[in-house]
Amino acid sequence: MFFTRFVPRPLQGNYRWDARNAWLTGLFMGMTMPFFGVIARRMGASEFAISLLISTPFLGHLLSMLVAWHMQNRPKRPYMLWFAYLSRGMLVLMALATGVPAFVGIVILSQVIACLTAPAYASLMKDAYPDSHRGRLMGMVRVGMTVAAMLGGLYAGQLLDHGLSPLWVMLFAGGVAVVVAKLFAGLRPDLAFFGRKDAQQLAVVTRLAADLSFPLRVVGCPTVREADGLAMSSRNVFLGPEDRAAAASLFRG
Repeated sequence: MFFTRFVPRPLQGNYRWDARNAWLTGLFMGMTMPFFGVIARRMGASEFAISLLISTPFLGHLLSMLVAWHMQNRPKRPYMLWFAYLSRGMLVLMALATGVPAFVGIVILSQVIACLTAPAYASLMKDAYPDSHRGRLMGMVRVGMTVAAMLGGLYAGQLLDHGLSPLWVMLFAGGVAVVVAKLFAGLRPDLAFFGRKDAQQLAVVTRLAADLSFPLRVVGCPTVREADGLAMSSRNVFLGPEDRAAAASLFRG
């Protein structure tokens, strides 16, 4: 894990958990937040509506002071878990956003709720790191999250250039997160296996498990392929001979 060798050995366990969660958070933020304005622009949003989207995190941090006051003398983990769960789940509502006001409202509410996790996170880190090391270790974690956000934004930009709709990416991320969270909460597994064939789904589920602190490990399984190299899928029956040959050639390069 990033910078682990600079971390005192007794603190490496907490640091690995914190850094892993930060990397996944950075990827998620980098692949979603920069493109809220892009979607709004394509929907015909005004400059004022786009400025609201940009200023939303600042509003969320202002409101987080109320959360800090409310959670005094209360367990901190539920605040972080449920605010994160709600903010991710609200991305599903984008399917209902048929106009600019609905889209802007959903994004604002989701981002404000996400910012409300900050006081709980800071309190949990106070227990995770001693005073003598906390500032340095949290700074190292922030560096990793920033790098991940930059890489996620660059990758998402490439996907957008190739015609992938950012609206559907966010809808998919929110839907998968809600369904998988319900399964994890009900079944309480130790291990969860997901195929690497669907890289987006694997990334969303891994991010979800870390963000909501589910006590399990997400394992990415190798892609199983047919004789011609095409990844096995029930949807392959919809491919004609020419389409199947073209799809199989992608794996062979």
